Amino acid sequence: LVKYLQEMRTVITDNPDQEHVLLFSRKQIEAAREAFSRMVRRGEMRLHRLSELTGSEIFCTRYSRQVVVVGQRNGPDGQGQRFQLVQPLSADELYA
Repeated sequence: LVKYLQEMRTVITDNPDQEHVLLFSRKQIEAAREAFSRMVRRGEMRLHRLSELTGSEIFCTRYSRQVVVVGQRNGPDGQGQRFQLVQPLSADELYA
């Protein structure tokens, strides 16, 4: 899908005064979405492994992983209340 869109961009750029129709299927979109998700997960896994290696070499001690989510709940006056959720995360959960 990405290659098709890149090719169509070239066609449209080369012929801006013509009418252009882009055709793609739900299956192509779902495949692109899944490929993007895999790419993001692979990048996150590499980042976590780099962080683990760096942490173990710099601090020379045991450490724990945590998932931290920070958010804000909007109130009726537009002012929000910030919150933070922290949960331990095992390597098995992280790399599943």
